[in-house]
Amino acid sequence: MKRFLYGSLGVLALALAFHLGAESVKSGYVDNSTTGAVAIAPGANPYILDENGVVWLIDVPSGWRDDIASPPLPVPASEVKLWTTNMFVTHDNHAWRWSEGDWLDMGPWPGSPTATENTSWGRIKADFRE
Repeated sequence: MKRFLYGSLGVLALALAFHLGAESVKSGYVDNSTTGAVAIAPGANPYILDENGVVWLIDVPSGWRDDIASPPLPVPASEVKLWTTNMFVTHDNHAWRWSEGDWLDMGPWPGSPTATENTSWGRIKADFRE
């Protein structure tokens, strides 16, 4: 009787662990459907990045103007997660820095999570059999 109880509790614990793990390991969704301003670099005269990669300057008191001095981004603006006028981070956690007239890819942030893709047990078994 004790063996049956321990076996049942073990199966219940496995089922619970699988259920909780399956709920917390879903892939993230990023909404890139934003239009207009994508990012803001605050300051006395704030800079704003739009969805086309154009940098705008709020020039007090004259208003908005295209900041021609800002370098064009090496990636689409929809890929930008964090941005300042001389540095930005993409959705895949690559940091870019403006230095001496060119954007430098500083590589992935060391603390960033590893990218994964959804798979199934059938796919894992098929890969293992090959």
